Amino acid sequence: MLARNQRVEIIGDINSRTNWINAFNIKDKKTGIDIQELLSTITGYLSYFQTGIKYLANNYRHLKEEEEDKGGQETFPIKLAIQTVLNNFHLKDVEFLTRKILEDDLAYSLQPYQGTIQSQTFYDRGFRYYDIVDSDEHDTLSKIYMFNFSRTPESFLAGVCSRALVVGISATAGLYTNIGNYDLEYLKSRLGDSFIRIKDDALVKLKNAYNEATKGYNQVSIKTKFIGTDTQKEAIKQLEELFNDREVGQDLWNTLRHTTTNDDEESIEFSFCRYVRALTAWKYFLDNPDCHAFLCLFSKLPKPSDPKFDLHILHKYAGFLLNSHQNSIDGSVADTFFVLSGNNFEQNKEKLLNELKDNKRRFIISAYQTIGVGQNLQFSVPSGLEPIHINSLPKHSNMDINGIYLDNPTNILVNIFGNNINDDEFIKYIFQLEFIRENGDFSLNQFKSKLDEAFHRYIGRYKPRRKAEDFISPYKTNAYSRYLNKIIIQALGRICRTNMKAPTIHILADASIRKHLIGFSLPEDVIPIREYTTLLESAGESTNRSEDLIEAQNRASHKSNQTAVYIRRQLSTPWTKQSVKKWQELREQVLYQPSIVKESQCNINWNNIYLHLPKPADSYYFSHENDYDDIEVFFSDDYGKREVKEVSERTARLSELMKIDSFHKLFTDSGWATTFPKSKLMLTPPMFNNIYKGALGEVCGKHIFQNLLNIPLLELNIDEFELFDFKTEQNIYIDFKLWNDQIAVKANEIIDKIYEKMVIVGAERVFVINILGSSNTLGSSNTPFQPIPSFGGKIIEVPYLCKNDKIDDSALKFIVNKFLT
Repeated sequence: MLARNQRVEIIGDINSRTNWINAFNIKDKKTGIDIQELLSTITGYLSYFQTGIKYLANNYRHLKEEEEDKGGQETFPIKLAIQTVLNNFHLKDVEFLTRKILEDDLAYSLQPYQGTIQSQTFYDRGFRYYDIVDSDEHDTLSKIYMFNFSRTPESFLAGVCSRALVVGISATAGLYTNIGNYDLEYLKSRLGDSFIRIKDDALVKLKNAYNEATKGYNQVSIKTKFIGTDTQKEAIKQLEELFNDREVGQDLWNTLRHTTTNDDEESIEFSFCRYVRALTAWKYFLDNPDCHAFLCLFSKLPKPSDPKFDLHILHKYAGFLLNSHQNSIDGSVADTFFVLSGNNFEQNKEKLLNELKDNKRRFIISAYQTIGVGQNLQFSVPSGLEPIHINSLPKHSNMDINGIYLDNPTNILVNIFGNNINDDEFIKYIFQLEFIRENGDFSLNQFKSKLDEAFHRYIGRYKPRRKAEDFISPYKTNAYSRYLNKIIIQALGRICRTNMKAPTIHILADASIRKHLIGFSLPEDVIPIREYTTLLESAGESTNRSEDLIEAQNRASHKSNQTAVYIRRQLSTPWTKQSVKKWQELREQVLYQPSIVKESQCNINWNNIYLHLPKPADSYYFSHENDYDDIEVFFSDDYGKREVKEVSERTARLSELMKIDSFHKLFTDSGWATTFPKSKLMLTPPMFNNIYKGALGEVCGKHIFQNLLNIPLLELNIDEFELFDFKTEQNIYIDFKLWNDQIAVKANEIIDKIYEKMVIVGAERVFVINILGSSNTLGSSNTPFQPIPSFGGKIIEVPYLCKNDKIDDSALKFIVNKFLT
């Protein structure tokens, strides 16, 4: 497992004719070939190769179709065309490459976004990882495996929706749970006005219709109760109360320890507490004879002799409880318990429903994944039962089950702490971590910590927990809570299928679920069933709102790091006409909208360059490492001892620029922002500092040169784009800056880089020109105008063009002298 502060290099040993793969500290000087860079290059080549094969295959297919048109034959499939071309390269794994090419060539994709700022999210880029394996089976070499997931369900669905009408129908479709649903925020950002939720008038009609269909619930009593515990000590105490016997709890615990020999103490405790909850639900069923059928949902089904959840052990202790409730049911525990599994499900379900129709009480045990969405468990009304008709619609001949227990559905996240984790589970878990990070529940450090932990478990090791982020659990995130609520709503839906209800509905829930229900609120267009609403209300209200702020900050930090990666990648990639055009459009956009008052005013093409603030504001704080690495965003002043910077109109020096009449008119005429009003959206820190502030200096400097001094400035050629801002016909290059007038300090830090760029473009001279001089507390500055030459006058630093709220005469005179005489 590679540590975060390490890199892997290939070191060539000429004498032994061997390439060694070694890990080095990331700060050490490179002595070999960085394997990550090498693998990225190979990946790029494979993508290039696949694109070429696709072109050749399409050409071949068209040639075949032209011939087949003459002969009246069927269209030649693209898959066969790809395989035909690949086989000419004499490759071994033709099927794998064919599948990859077909996946990347799907008609439903958002091609216009590829390679742009809009395609920098996890949903658009996916992820890949490499596994370097040493084995005795190939002792003389290491094998490198690449796992590449370049597409996500969200990007695929967005592509489909951009070309076809897609209607999503589900009672929980509107829930914002990206680990249990498509990420609706992503789809909305991608589709813009094409993403349509139910309109207000239609929603009102639906709610009215639902209220009409459930108006008889005022005659129905819904009882709720949270049961169980997660600790062995408390569970033994609960069993003592349940059986009225001080020995039974310890007896069950000893039984499990004796039969479960391969698990640690924590796993045995987990199983023990599950038995206690199951027996508590059984005791409740016995104590409430009006409960005709009781459905218990677990993440795992009990099976005979299963050490994790043994049906024989459950029967044994359930029998002890039945001895004191002989009048509650007719028959034995084995007769009353009904385990509904996926095996022969339909036959077993029919048997169960017939028994319920024949007036036999049943304690039904099943699993969340077995009783999935769409399964109906209503049964014919038995003789002697008089259910309540809850609406004016015709009476159903069936009635609903009137009791349910909801265990904590822990299996909705992959458990990486089992004995073995296979490739599919591991990949699914990485996806879930990415989803949780996109949701804002993990900071960058927390995400890296969980990723490290996952890789350790994948290779059979445990990662020691030392830092605070190592102790964060995916089960304690808002993403998990939302997913759990979705599962609970769907589970309760199994007992809400008819308009015939028992007078009392009994709902038990695992006590560990309660914290995920407290204070949970549904979107306006999700209409909850009465059973869920009652359970939610019984959980209580939340008074803690700090989690929402942390989630917003984590989301903002994640998006900021994505934009930093985009900027670095773009600046390190050779420019093309298309990428230059997109970059210029980006600069125009940030000038036009450095902040946006309402989210609806944001063009979807630019959504990813803005942070979503929890409430309208005109500033926020951030911290970062090195050149905008590991950015953390703060929407309050609670940032501890971190050294922070501010994103605001003040730090952009926009208010100072707008005091100069010529600039104010320029910005007004151009439609660019002249202030930062309190807004819901603001630029990310990299966009603010690297793009916006740079664009401010560029347009102001260009205005002075061309409009006031009549010095024409030329755009740079594609091969020198972004090395400087402009050049003149005399081969003089210009960089405009928004520094303060202590420019010498800042310029000295980068003067060598400026000279390197000067050599690259072959400039005669370079002028580094600061736009604004700094002002003192009284709003004026007496700093003398004193340009600083470097490299024998080849590089000239101009301290300012404007000072004391006006364009400076000394500066203009200097520029005229240097450029026009």
